[in-house]
Amino acid sequence: MNCSDSEFSCDRCGACCRSLRMFGDFYSDLDDGTGCCRYYDRNTRLCKIYESRPLKCRVKEGGKVYFPDLSYEEYIRKTKEMCRILKVVCEKQG
Repeated sequence: MNCSDSEFSCDRCGACCRSLRMFGDFYSDLDDGTGCCRYYDRNTRLCKIYESRPLKCRVKEGGKVYFPDLSYEEYIRKTKEMCRILKVVCEKQG
């Protein structure tokens, strides 16, 4: 990941979009029934509605709304940590 400690840069791997159930019910409204986001394009590995994606899918803006008790730095640290975990899980699933 090419980003400083206080920023998050998505590398468009799709791990989060393919692993919605790991977040509990938070993304259940986006689940296509397989644990994958209904807006995730498996061929291009991109979001079909990226420009109008839900607030909870926007790292910078969503963190302030959904996790107001965390400092921005802590939120980014946790986001990066979860990103690494999801990549490992997705690798194991093939």
